[in-house]
Amino acid sequence: MSLMEHTLLWFGAALSLNGLAAGTLMAASNLSALSLLVGQILGCILLGLGGRIGAVTGRNSMECISLSLGRWPMMAVSVLGTVYQIGCMAVTFAVAARLASELIGGSLIGWCAVLGLCSLLWLYAGQTGHHQCNSIGAALLVIVCLAVCLCYQGDGVPIPEKARSFSHGVWISAALPISFLPLAADSVSRQLRARAAYWLAAIAFGMGSLIACSMGILLMNNGHSELPAGLMTVFVLLSTLTTVYLYARSAGMAMEQALPKIRGKRVSRLAVVLGALIAVCVPVSWFGDIFVIACAVMIPLFTIVFMDFFVLHHYDTARRADVHNLILWAVCIALSLLLMQVTHFGELLTAVLTAGLCVLTRTLRT
Repeated sequence: MSLMEHTLLWFGAALSLNGLAAGTLMAASNLSALSLLVGQILGCILLGLGGRIGAVTGRNSMECISLSLGRWPMMAVSVLGTVYQIGCMAVTFAVAARLASELIGGSLIGWCAVLGLCSLLWLYAGQTGHHQCNSIGAALLVIVCLAVCLCYQGDGVPIPEKARSFSHGVWISAALPISFLPLAADSVSRQLRARAAYWLAAIAFGMGSLIACSMGILLMNNGHSELPAGLMTVFVLLSTLTTVYLYARSAGMAMEQALPKIRGKRVSRLAVVLGALIAVCVPVSWFGDIFVIACAVMIPLFTIVFMDFFVLHHYDTARRADVHNLILWAVCIALSLLLMQVTHFGELLTAVLTAGLCVLTRTLRT
């Protein structure tokens, strides 16, 4: 995969229905445009830092985690990483199927089957060397987004919604790139020009997220109106394909770390099928709780990895397990679950507390 194809891969993945949904949430936020920009800058910096670790070490995301936790815990985390990717695909399929059924009609099961089959074909094309499919899909998405915005005619009456604070809008915006942190180093580590690839990926993702979120804000702030069904259908299909491709690719790479004898390409295809099945079987209302648990696990983990690599310079490629970091991670997961129930700033407070505990425990160990 060339550097351009790699950059367009991340750009297409960011132009997703999740970004559109985040924009609709931020539409009721105070200073929504500013909160969108600030959140994207913060989130994409973290995404770029995650890719930098892969570029410097030549390791994928799961191998980067082993720098702090050790080789044996990496196997368990790799399995969790695959499960996380499958869950993200399930959310993508569920949202896309619901929107497609509203625009065109048909059942959710039928649309999940169609989207799952198309995603499998798209993934197979990429795995057989036709990476230009994602590049073409990303270019078409930009054209479709522009056409939707030009064709949309709102009634000028904003949809009533409870106003959100500026800080809450910043977190909603930042959550988009942060949710892709487990994928940050996967594609970068295999790039010949890895040092350029990780920042290009972060910038491309930020631009794609800005477009998707801006569409959501525009559609919400201009009130109800009939969306151009044909264009929206193309947007739903292309955004699903480009996003699922990145998730499936990383799911295969993660499972290869846990079980080296397993072929990652087969796992990627199976992950797409499982994601579509979960989207059909699991109620949509459960996905919010699953996302909360994923954040509670992921934020402390990547805070520990970042602190060890960039601040403390305390990591080892040969150790089997770092018991201190494992205990610290478990404690911070419990803190995260508690704080996220108490305040909207639970994720931020978790990251700050985890960073402080990393410094404290490192000082005590030395």
